[in-house]
Amino acid sequence: RNGTVTFDGTTGTQTIAGTTTFFDLTLNNAGATTNFGSSSTTISHNLVTTAGTMDGGTSTIIFTGNPGAISGASAKNFNNLVINAGANVSNSTGGNTTIGNDYTNNGTYTQAAGLTTTFSVGDGTHSLLGNGTTTFGVVSIVAATTVDAGSHSFNVVGASFDVAGTFTGNTSTVTFNGAVAQAIT
Repeated sequence: RNGTVTFDGTTGTQTIAGTTTFFDLTLNNAGATTNFGSSSTTISHNLVTTAGTMDGGTSTIIFTGNPGAISGASAKNFNNLVINAGANVSNSTGGNTTIGNDYTNNGTYTQAAGLTTTFSVGDGTHSLLGNGTTTFGVVSIVAATTVDAGSHSFNVVGASFDVAGTFTGNTSTVTFNGAVAQAIT
């Protein structure tokens, strides 16, 4: 409905299992880990990571909010990140984002220029899917990782697009439209 669920363990691991839907989800578990395991988790408004470790496991986390937000000082570690059609999700403050598998956007996702989205080793090959509007801040593709953009066009507004692995653009368009000098490395 419209409540907030807060995970606030102080040690160990708190696990999310099965299929769940949250309105607002807050991870405030200093000294602990929230593990999404292989769950399918829908967040219909905000995800806030204020403390602790977020472990995406092999899960799929789906955002449906309009508006919706991803914020909080701690890093956001997703396996599969999905922005549904009609969703409008901002990531304007807080910790950086890591994606271990696929990114699908059929809505709108806007990240601030000073934040980084890292495509990590995970399964080694990542697909960018969907026909939504994506704006990343800084993009980093780590070694031993392949990102295939397919036909998903996106914007980069951060200072760099850093590829230590492999980026395949296919039929997508990457638009560098930041307000700062930008580098492709």
